[in-house]
Amino acid sequence: MFGYVEGRFCAQENKGLSFPLPAFQYGYGLFETIRIYNGSHRWVDQHFMRLLQGLKVLDIRLKLTINELNLILDKLIQMNKIKQGSIKVVVIPVDSNPFTGHGQMDGTLIATCRDGLSWSKERYRQGLFVKTIDSIRRNEKSPLSNIKCLNYGDNIIARRKALSAGAQEGLLLNNQGYVAEGAASNIFWYDGDKLKTPAASSGILPGIARSKVLSLVPELSLNAIEVLSTLNELYSAKEVFITNSLIGVMPVTRIDNVTIGTGQPGTITKELVKRINPS
Repeated sequence: MFGYVEGRFCAQENKGLSFPLPAFQYGYGLFETIRIYNGSHRWVDQHFMRLLQGLKVLDIRLKLTINELNLILDKLIQMNKIKQGSIKVVVIPVDSNPFTGHGQMDGTLIATCRDGLSWSKERYRQGLFVKTIDSIRRNEKSPLSNIKCLNYGDNIIARRKALSAGAQEGLLLNNQGYVAEGAASNIFWYDGDKLKTPAASSGILPGIARSKVLSLVPELSLNAIEVLSTLNELYSAKEVFITNSLIGVMPVTRIDNVTIGTGQPGTITKELVKRINPS
């Protein structure tokens, strides 16, 4: 497989690559995971805009335009001959120590490819089992909660704990006990009247697929609101689903020990799957 680092295309397996150290020493940097569908990247403009917003928070300067990024991603997909998969784009500071320096740091871009996707069509038909990981809380006051930061330890631990419990995704609450997000996803639920999702103030990463769902609400004649909510609301929901850029919309049919609705993906969820997920 081929990747892109420090302005050149090279084999991802090249152990001699010189990677800037702050990202490895401190987890200081950003990433975006972009879906490849039918040999083309998806939603890159939105990923790029979120990346730029995160770079402002971390005070990193990236001398790269959206057109240049598109050219890099196009070439990577072509070189790797990927039809269905993903590209991981990482931006990290170079030649600077975030702890001792001040002012904007120059950043560099690294991009790697992955062939294939994780979820089967059968999983979309069955829905996911989601497990609340109460021992890890999303800090709604932290600026890192709202950006795609490389410091992803909490999310990884939450996902691993969920997998160990037989679930496919972990659900995180925030420090106030309100529902925040999945380990690698945003969450929505339908209560029979309104489509709801945690507010940005809950300490969530505002996902690209999440924004796509919200933009479709008027077309579906739905009322959608961003809320502060407890787990009990999710337990009593008619439908629940999660979103991210790779899976699109994924039904949730069980949370903890509670079966959601009928235990099958609901009507609204299935309609959103058809409209957002590549067929």
